[in-house]
Amino acid sequence: MRFILCGLLFSSVNAVAQVAETAKIESISYSGSGCPDGSVAVQIAADGQAFTVLYAKFLVDSSINRGQPTKKSCELNLQFSPSERRSFAVMRVDTRGFGYLEAGAVGVARTVGKMAGTGFRTVGRTKIVGPYNDSYQSGTNVQGHERDWSQCKKKNRLILKTVMQVRPTHGFSDDLDTDSTVLTTGPGSFPAGYMTVDSSDGSVLQTYRLTYLPCGR
Repeated sequence: MRFILCGLLFSSVNAVAQVAETAKIESISYSGSGCPDGSVAVQIAADGQAFTVLYAKFLVDSSINRGQPTKKSCELNLQFSPSERRSFAVMRVDTRGFGYLEAGAVGVARTVGKMAGTGFRTVGRTKIVGPYNDSYQSGTNVQGHERDWSQCKKKNRLILKTVMQVRPTHGFSDDLDTDSTVLTTGPGSFPAGYMTVDSSDGSVLQTYRLTYLPCGR
């Protein structure tokens, strides 16, 4: 059984920022085909500054659908307590995983995020093309104008959704917004493949780095 470990780290624009000035995580919930009930273990640090998530079933395998394009997703909801002095935003997502893709298959993973009440924005993206049989590593910087900032002095809910898909190299787009788990358009079969948001040695798979700004700016 594969497990996935997610970590959330905080980065500040001011190296001397005090922990008391940063947002703190109050709770985490999850849902999705990649993380059914009972398949995710969440551990929140005592000070609320970090969390880890262990996934038992976040694996996309095209062979279980006779080679049809297949995808899974997992949505995390993070509730943050109010911050009196600082607003925060995701500035970078680092992803590690493993993929096995025969020639003619491609694996795509995308992470989108938003604060409650705003629209989703892409914060992480990975694409690997077969033939491939190895771990992978990728990092995505969220540019300043694309960052979704929390509201000062209010509770904030950050939603992070990761979608993985294995599909043919040709004949399909990289649009991962379709809700169906199995996409039925395109060719009837294609070379096999699977993809995890995981790493072979069990180390951290996703690191969400946050940056801060003083309230009132």
